[in-house]
Amino acid sequence: MTKPAQYDLPQHFDFDLDDGRNLTIAITGEGIIMDVWGSYEPGTEPWTDNETGIDHTLLGTVGMMFDEWADDVVAVYEGRSPSSTLMKESRLDLPQERP
Repeated sequence: MTKPAQYDLPQHFDFDLDDGRNLTIAITGEGIIMDVWGSYEPGTEPWTDNETGIDHTLLGTVGMMFDEWADDVVAVYEGRSPSSTLMKESRLDLPQERP
């Protein structure tokens, strides 16, 4: 097995979900953090988009270490319940039988 390519970390990716929300994904050397941002709501801590000048509100954050992701992916593949709440609540299709 070859070693995967090394990347400069952290990496940040922003996605416009076309429904008024934005998803920001940060990949660090330890894991993945995902933030969902929505339209600004008074009384909340705003984040201002530097490109548009529009204020947004943080709607939620999830994150997991890479070893936790790996454990949960294997558990789902084997038809077991994943240990993390994040994976338990996902809508992954479990394989019907292992190859």
